[in-house]
Amino acid sequence: MLLFEFIRIPGVGWYVQTAIVCVPAAIIYMLLVFTELIVLKWVVLGKVKECSYRTISVYFYRKWFVDRLMDISLVVLQPVYATLYVVPFLRCLGVKTGHGAEVSTARGINFELTEIGEQSFVADRVIIGNAEVRNNIVTQKKTQLHKRAFLGNGAMIPQGAEIASNTLVGVLSIAPEAPLKEGQSCFGSPAVIMPARQRCAINHSEQVLFSPPLKLRALRLLIEGLRIFVPRTLVVFGLGFGLQVFETGWKHVGLWPMLLLLPVFYFCFFALPSLFVPVVFKWILIGRYHNAEWPLWSLDVWKSEFVTSVYETLSPFCADMLTGTPYMAWFFRLMGVQIGHRTTLLSNDITEYDMVSIGNEAVLNRHAGPQTHLFEDRIMKVGRVDIEDRACMKAYAVCLPGSRIGASGQLGCLSLVMKGETVPSREAWEGAPIAPRGKQILSCDSVTHKS
Repeated sequence: MLLFEFIRIPGVGWYVQTAIVCVPAAIIYMLLVFTELIVLKWVVLGKVKECSYRTISVYFYRKWFVDRLMDISLVVLQPVYATLYVVPFLRCLGVKTGHGAEVSTARGINFELTEIGEQSFVADRVIIGNAEVRNNIVTQKKTQLHKRAFLGNGAMIPQGAEIASNTLVGVLSIAPEAPLKEGQSCFGSPAVIMPARQRCAINHSEQVLFSPPLKLRALRLLIEGLRIFVPRTLVVFGLGFGLQVFETGWKHVGLWPMLLLLPVFYFCFFALPSLFVPVVFKWILIGRYHNAEWPLWSLDVWKSEFVTSVYETLSPFCADMLTGTPYMAWFFRLMGVQIGHRTTLLSNDITEYDMVSIGNEAVLNRHAGPQTHLFEDRIMKVGRVDIEDRACMKAYAVCLPGSRIGASGQLGCLSLVMKGETVPSREAWEGAPIAPRGKQILSCDSVTHKS
């Protein structure tokens, strides 16, 4: 805002000047947030060591303050996570991060007590090494991921755990108490060992999985740099042009009429762009999604992640507010999701939009997600998820690619439908892995609804 007020470019109109200033303003904003987080971590907290301390202590409040800053960073710096730029940021905070590691929106990272090995992969919403509180005593232990360890979305890694090389902890799963042996995979809660994993249809070279050439690194840095700054630049554009229109109107019609028009300004400069910009990027960069297997170091993955990141960064300005309303379905139809009539969408966690089908009167509860892709062995595997008529996904339930919930079927809270599995019609299943709850859901076929 200071840049808009004090910078003057000779021979350029106010609105053109605002457009020019928006780009450096967005870059400066992001750099200031990075700098503030790093400085506050070292000034307030310093180096984190293995120890125990009371919840009523100065150290506890220092640690609590920095942890809350990291939670805020997951929102403010959301487009930075799952890019090449997040690794240097984590290293500046004290996290031991190996060469070639991929880290997404993980929570609970305990700075120097977290070690992420070379070429490891930490997916979205992983909780890794969070401090444990018991009897008003906080205990901090070292958590270690060895080379090429893989943590799926929503996995839980207790502090003190050691994840061996070439192991996998599945989606919505907890690491087992007995350490995994090298090459083993597990899933579920409590965890069970996977006897085998699906092989890829295509054999990809090491160059597109672990050891990319310089030109691929440069291209990815460029695309991910745009992914970070484009949505923030759009927000700064809205702020800059909104201020210019407000000041112009203030001079002509007065302060109070312009204050009454602030909701209109928000709708025009923030809400509408935040909805339609992701739609435009999706159809220009992707078109329609299809069943696919893309290696991590490929243009298809970066374009898809670009669209997802732009949507997730801009969603707080409007899409999040539409959750639970009919307008949410209208928006997702624009993105390519097949949605029936009278659906209830209390979750907006959908990514590969054309790969999701939601039937009439189906319900997605809070944080439920039809997860249409998996990064397995550094390969992005995209597949369909079908939620049939009157089916229900309860809170935090997840359906993996190739899965289906039958008509009037119900998936319980914190439950995981594995690849290729089906929840039968009119039955309730739950758990990770899922199992029948033991009773059927009453059919709604005989109920007449008015639309």
